[in-house]
Amino acid sequence: MGSTFPLVFSITSGKGGVGKTNLSVNLAFCLAQLNKRVTLIDADLGLANVDVLLGLTPRKNLFHLFHEGALLREILFPTPYGFDILPASSGMSEMLTLSTGQKLELLEAVGELEDELDYLIVDTGAGINDNVLYFNMAVQERLV
Repeated sequence: MGSTFPLVFSITSGKGGVGKTNLSVNLAFCLAQLNKRVTLIDADLGLANVDVLLGLTPRKNLFHLFHEGALLREILFPTPYGFDILPASSGMSEMLTLSTGQKLELLEAVGELEDELDYLIVDTGAGINDNVLYFNMAVQERLV
């Protein structure tokens, strides 16, 4: 293992409240049950809720990567469900629009995990803001 790239895809919609996070979490869980190595990125950077849906309280999130110099591995949070999450913060206005540098920083950091993953799932925010468009352009497949 480790010689192939993970399948990277987003769960996305222009509308909020349609079940993107529920689908993302359940898909991650199902893939983990098939012994796949899965990481779920909560890319709804303004209203993140993957951790809430899972009943988890990570100590660090993507805010710490961008604003406090945390390493991605310090943020990566193993769930009791067999997959890892990269949690985001909720209600932090600084996270609503990532700079080009921050987007590249995240892409590079996630790239370091590729040998350890079979699937990378990106749970995007709603709408068509810059962050949502960026994440959808950065993945191989999109589930709308």
